[in-house]
Amino acid sequence: MTEEHEELVRVEIRTRFYYVRYPDPVPLTFWQDRTGELRYISDMGLDHLKNAIQLVERDLRYLRDSRRPKDVIAAIGPVAEEILTTLREDFRRKAVI
Repeated sequence: MTEEHEELVRVEIRTRFYYVRYPDPVPLTFWQDRTGELRYISDMGLDHLKNAIQLVERDLRYLRDSRRPKDVIAAIGPVAEEILTTLREDFRRKAVI
């Protein structure tokens, strides 16, 4: 990945994907909020989980529809997808769906 693309990844994480830590991802048991504070996903309420799921879904749609280089998308997308899967699983477990 070029230096320019690395910078694009950092910009996307600073401005939109704040819950993704790059290059060292946040453990999947945690949600990183806008202030950088880590919270256990298992401690989040249903409303908070639902909002986080919607946020990640919206951000992934934005990333897929953007004209960002493929390696920038590849750096952020899979990590965000993993976070989304974890959030959905915890939501289902708590909501007993």
